[in-house]
Amino acid sequence: MASAPSRKHGLGLLNEDLEEWLMLEDMNLDALTFDVEREKKGLGFLVAEVRDRKTFQESFDRLVRKGCRPDILFLGLHYLLRSELHEVSCPLPGKREILSLATRLRKTVEDIRAFEKKYAEAHRLRVSTLCIHDPRPYDYELFFNARNSFSPWIPALPGSPIPEEIRGFTVDILAYAEMLQSWWTPRSDAVKSYAAIYNCAYAKVATGKPQFSIVSDLNTSFIGKSIQPDTLRKNLSRFQQRNRQFYLQMVSNLRSEHGATDGTLPEPVDWPKLFGSKADKSK
Repeated sequence: MASAPSRKHGLGLLNEDLEEWLMLEDMNLDALTFDVEREKKGLGFLVAEVRDRKTFQESFDRLVRKGCRPDILFLGLHYLLRSELHEVSCPLPGKREILSLATRLRKTVEDIRAFEKKYAEAHRLRVSTLCIHDPRPYDYELFFNARNSFSPWIPALPGSPIPEEIRGFTVDILAYAEMLQSWWTPRSDAVKSYAAIYNCAYAKVATGKPQFSIVSDLNTSFIGKSIQPDTLRKNLSRFQQRNRQFYLQMVSNLRSEHGATDGTLPEPVDWPKLFGSKADKSK
């Protein structure tokens, strides 16, 4: 049984929301890439990846005869290919990288505080001289990290308690380090998880059933990696639970795209023309 998704937060949002935002951006970019490549090269750029031409044609044509539109099936295969290539719309930082940067920022704040404490008077005189002549490109108050509680623009007198840092760049540095603590990076395969189930979701819209067996043959013959019907069934169930809102919106979009016809069945694909002289990778 698939486990319920985590309800952790990041940047004030549920992690599932962040994951779905990344998925939506990724899907939109993949769809744009598909349109651009198809405009430049036709669908030949995609069918050139087919690993088992005979099984691919048979399973694709079976879905088309059941009412699926070829253009939507090809888009789903493009998503699958991009997923296999691990091509994501934007690079995501790893947890170790995030923690390392946060640690370095906090260490920098400690070093700045130690420097200001050790050279407080000299620092005050130097900053005052700079600001009298030309404070640009910084505002006067940003030269001082610590602030006097009565007058934020006047540094504390020598020997007096260090005032609270109510403004200054160390406050901003620490705020940035805290922001990094809330960073949450989903696994790259989670961001691309819509790709594996897209044509099952579409087949259900077009035919009333996910057609796991046929889509399994289609996907396997396309990428050359065995994808069993039971695996597709589990992936679809897991995706529906983990990314329910995204799934519902995706299905709604598929219904709109599928229904944008006059009700006639789509024409079968002219495979000899589409494949042309390209060699069959299954041979």
